[in-house]
Amino acid sequence: MNRVECYIKGCLDLSDPLDHPEELSALDAARRERIRKYRTPADRKRGFCAGLMIAEHFSARGKRAEEITTGPHGRPQIEGLDFNISHAGDYVVMALSDHSVGCDIERIRDKKTGIAKRFFSEAEAAWIDASEDPLAAFYRVWTARESYVKYTGEGISLDFQKYEIRFDDASREAPLTEGDLREAQYLGSAAVMRDGVRQDCMVFQWRYDENYVLSLCCDIAKGVCFA
Repeated sequence: MNRVECYIKGCLDLSDPLDHPEELSALDAARRERIRKYRTPADRKRGFCAGLMIAEHFSARGKRAEEITTGPHGRPQIEGLDFNISHAGDYVVMALSDHSVGCDIERIRDKKTGIAKRFFSEAEAAWIDASEDPLAAFYRVWTARESYVKYTGEGISLDFQKYEIRFDDASREAPLTEGDLREAQYLGSAAVMRDGVRQDCMVFQWRYDENYVLSLCCDIAKGVCFA
């Protein structure tokens, strides 16, 4: 079974870590330095929250943040475990698996038409326009795309015209879900087409805390459950 563990943590109720520098000692030196360079308290809180999640879940698996390296396109990686982190607004999301995984969370706000015109395909734009909730549909496409390029590790280096999210070739059947995602509203899944070929991964999506859309992209060759 391809098990994906997903953890979601609210962070904006935390204190500004610069007001309590002793708390930063729980994090690795690279993250402490990164947090100190953030200009806003909100960014520092999100960075601190992500660091705490890394420290906790790596330690439970016999890993340390100091072991993190970067892949060919700058994606953080660690031997023997795949992980991915995303944050938006109040939340930080961390996904872990023994197979490739990518995650993205976005807060639903105004529709960014410039992004849609520049990055989305005609089919994706048409799906958004036909949706009962075009604003939420926009964020479903956006987060699905982001989760896929984080899953592959290619990030923005991958030409946006080379892949497409297909919601008409997917399933609304909810996968086995435990933990942080248990109470979230499952929205369905989406397939990924790349150069016209369907990929061996699937994007699963949830509406979280009403105002957020979360996408998780993972290998489905052996089935999947979320815990």
